[in-house]
Amino acid sequence: MSGVNLARVITAVLNDLRLDRAAMVAQCYDGAACMASERVGVAAQMRCDSPLAHYFHCAVHALNLATSQLTKVDIIRNALGSLETVVTFLTGGAKREELLRTAQKEALGDGEKRKLLKLCQTRFVERHVAVERFWEELPAVCLALELMAEWQDRRTSSQAANLLTAVTQGEFLVGVAVARKLSGVLRPLSTALQERGMDLVRCLSLVDSTVTVLQDMRTNSDTEFENLMVDATAMAAKFKIEIKKPRLPSRAAHRSTAAADQTPEAYYRVNTFVPALDAVISNIRDRFGVHQRTAFLLSRLLPKNVSDSTWEQLEPVFRQYASLIGTCTEQLWSELRVLAAMWSNRPKTEPEVPLTAIGTLNECSQCTFPAIHRLLRVLAVLPATTAEAERLFSKVTRTLTALRSTMTEDRLEALVLLQVHRDRLPSTGQVVDRFAACGSRRLDCRLPLISPAAAPAARR
Repeated sequence: MSGVNLARVITAVLNDLRLDRAAMVAQCYDGAACMASERVGVAAQMRCDSPLAHYFHCAVHALNLATSQLTKVDIIRNALGSLETVVTFLTGGAKREELLRTAQKEALGDGEKRKLLKLCQTRFVERHVAVERFWEELPAVCLALELMAEWQDRRTSSQAANLLTAVTQGEFLVGVAVARKLSGVLRPLSTALQERGMDLVRCLSLVDSTVTVLQDMRTNSDTEFENLMVDATAMAAKFKIEIKKPRLPSRAAHRSTAAADQTPEAYYRVNTFVPALDAVISNIRDRFGVHQRTAFLLSRLLPKNVSDSTWEQLEPVFRQYASLIGTCTEQLWSELRVLAAMWSNRPKTEPEVPLTAIGTLNECSQCTFPAIHRLLRVLAVLPATTAEAERLFSKVTRTLTALRSTMTEDRLEALVLLQVHRDRLPSTGQVVDRFAACGSRRLDCRLPLISPAAAPAARR
């Protein structure tokens, strides 16, 4: 569906809800062309009727796209491809899974036997769990491939032998170790961005904190990669292999040869770890753009920042939302100074000051600070992600199956609502009573009353 048609559908929904489109202050979608195009996308079409509805790229989608930059490094891309092939091969049948469980018991002891997970195709950051699980189960995986290589089935044994050779290479171990390290740093941010009620202030604060950690890793890449190589070398020692540099020509046009004359640790650090860090850091900074940062200036109104705020910092925001504020510059600056003095004079014995936009909005009187109150309302509704809204898509996918393809729209909506609001479901007894009380049915569903004393005999 084109961006124009999607915009018409959204407009129709807003009209049905009787919402004022001129008062919209933001819109949040993914980065698809039909949604984010500045000329014909939904965002551009909605801006025609809602000039203040700036487009915000969903933070979860942006982080996912930034994390996928890891695959631009050849060693990491090849390692993840081999990992996915091995997991698909070992989980491709009951006989292979049973052999893997036997190998886990022999290689890892009597601990918990955990199933290998396939790499998520849509959420790149969620691959961390699969990579971490594979790294922990790697000794059992290699043992299972060794046993399969001795099977009489030529096709299975040949493929198992080839995969065993692939996963016992130094490049594979380093690539998986680097992906495991970086995705582990990014996964807390991804999990936090999918929480309900995530606001833009907390979102950008978490992004900045994560970028700071990645930048520190880039600055101290020698120490960070040395610790990573310790884990990779220990894993290689279990397979009695040594991590070596690949065979490299003295001069190449299409392959990196940096640090080719140094140690394997220096080679992999320069050609794998550092490029992966640089790609992720630069992409995260590019994807959280001007609109997010301009709106983030509204966080200067929060209690922890208002005392240090200046007019130069808030002037771009005032110009952007001047039509909603409805007051002059002098009035806004006066309210800001009074609000800063109020928070600075607050006794230390009172509860902790609010850290979010909604908490600050509850403490800011609309009668006393009308302009600041309107700006805080804008800050509270600025979208950070579409993760909460997209949870409904998963419900519909699980509900509208091939066996239910002919259901009516009303039934589909009812089933989806039952999945979404499970806490409001009636009890089984209430459902039976409602079904029995339905007078339009010809079937007599009245159940005989049984006393508690006679219940055991009735069950027999």
